[in-house]
Amino acid sequence: MRTTDGTTVTATSEQLAQFRAWLAVESGLDSRISKLFWLDMYLGYTVQNLNCVAVMRAIRDLEADEPHSGVKAATQFKHPPLKGLWHKHHYSAQWLIPNVIQGFGKNGLEKLANEIMDPAVHTVVTEQMCNELACRAIFEPLANRSSDGKLTGEWLIFAKSEGVNRYLSLGYHPTDDHASYDQVLYDRIMKHCVDDFPDLHKWIISMGVSLPPLGDPSV
Repeated sequence: MRTTDGTTVTATSEQLAQFRAWLAVESGLDSRISKLFWLDMYLGYTVQNLNCVAVMRAIRDLEADEPHSGVKAATQFKHPPLKGLWHKHHYSAQWLIPNVIQGFGKNGLEKLANEIMDPAVHTVVTEQMCNELACRAIFEPLANRSSDGKLTGEWLIFAKSEGVNRYLSLGYHPTDDHASYDQVLYDRIMKHCVDDFPDLHKWIISMGVSLPPLGDPSV
């Protein structure tokens, strides 16, 4: 099977079974997670240091109607080819710095530094000031984004039908062409998830969406 970056990878049935057993997912939920999702998780864990606990936490939050966790709420894709499906972010320490940067915005860090080290008040920059800046520069933007439910990371893709979620695959932030990347995600889902969920096409159509054509049937 090919990953979203085009790399061909494999995992044996025994390896995937051991991986699923390690995560100890209850049978009722396990039956709603596709083989593609499990393969994405396994490869992410073994190759990319994916935090599987964070992924499963996001799933369990969805199953519990998303109690406040600080992480951005699930949203539906707005544009083809993924329109009709949903995605949910999962946050872990790997995404601390991007969230800090987003939390500060354009001039937030500069304003914080000026507040702590205001030359009109302090003639000398002290070690205490530097420590305060280092602490607040990390804590405050994260705390604010968590309070507002805006923490983000990578994401998982799922379908909604009959009042339950079916988990299809993982997604990652593309480095270049969003449209091409979305097509790759869609192609992988439609090729590999229909065996697990034969009504997947119907679920998407029920959202008022026309099924886009596959871009590359070899994915």
